[in-house]
Amino acid sequence: ERAAQIPGKLYLVDNLNDPITVKDQIDMQDIAQVAMVVIFICKNGRVDVQIDRKDYTMRGGDVMSLLPGTVFQFVNTCESTECAVIAMHPDFINYTSDVKLGIEFARMLHDNPIQKLDYPMMEEAIGIYKAIKNKLYRSGYRYKEEVAKNYLNIMKIFKQIHKKAYDRELTDTTLRY
Repeated sequence: ERAAQIPGKLYLVDNLNDPITVKDQIDMQDIAQVAMVVIFICKNGRVDVQIDRKDYTMRGGDVMSLLPGTVFQFVNTCESTECAVIAMHPDFINYTSDVKLGIEFARMLHDNPIQKLDYPMMEEAIGIYKAIKNKLYRSGYRYKEEVAKNYLNIMKIFKQIHKKAYDRELTDTTLRY
């Protein structure tokens, strides 16, 4: 299976065991306005995208974060690309209760939507993604939403991006005084 979900809250899609084919490349050309928070993890390969009319290239080890309202398009992919996508309703995970920091976090993602992960962090992110997906597949499992939230909260990708936003806010504040 390529996809798992908690309807209206969390969607997981990947091709980790089935790399992209030429047919997939043709099917991925549509332009979309994102309605959820989307985390795109590129494990291997290359993906050319357009985000709010700016061109970007993701390579293996990159993670792209998109906020609701972002206009997005896949432009090109290489056939060896393996990726995982996490799309979640903005209220599914509370990134921060600090409004000022939350605004800075959003601004940082808008200015720099693609981050490079080191190999151990990439492996951990993919491992957590697979763990969430496995829990969502279990029929009769009552705590899918709670488990998914907890796994996502511990995923270091979010902590790394959040820390960069926090560090940037501290630098901006220091420069103002």
